[in-house]
Amino acid sequence: MSHQPQIQTRGAQHYAAIPMAVTMDTISGAVDEAFPALFGWLAGDGIAPSGPPFIRYLVIDMASELEIELGVPVGAPVTGSGRVQPGTLPEGRYAVLRHTGPYDGLIASNAALQQWRANTGSIPIPGTPPRPSPVPPGRALSHRPVQGAPTLPSAKSTWHT
Repeated sequence: MSHQPQIQTRGAQHYAAIPMAVTMDTISGAVDEAFPALFGWLAGDGIAPSGPPFIRYLVIDMASELEIELGVPVGAPVTGSGRVQPGTLPEGRYAVLRHTGPYDGLIASNAALQQWRANTGSIPIPGTPPRPSPVPPGRALSHRPVQGAPTLPSAKSTWHT
């Protein structure tokens, strides 16, 4: 089930993550393996999560392979070790579409968000000065799992999938 797209302003968010390369067929196994390992690493270092876990999609090729980060927000920057890497989601305005349901529904939710963007011309937002993309070329979306929110930075000048 997908909800209606909306624009949200978000502050920068530090996180700890385990990067992985997966396919749509292996993503659920990656989630089942990585999140317990990540929460175990955080607990071992005495770091409390500051929000729900998420999946950040860095490179999206739904027919082939996805490069993702399985992450957990934290209150301050962390120093990664082993498989765990630190990161920061940049502050900015984002177009958000919340997805609730199985992983195979993310493809349709992602397509709906991109179609909404194309139909409404909502990105960039009128009256907002253009800014360089916080996502490097060849990199893409952030998603929240299960009750997921595929997001698009609102001031992107180009879109890479």
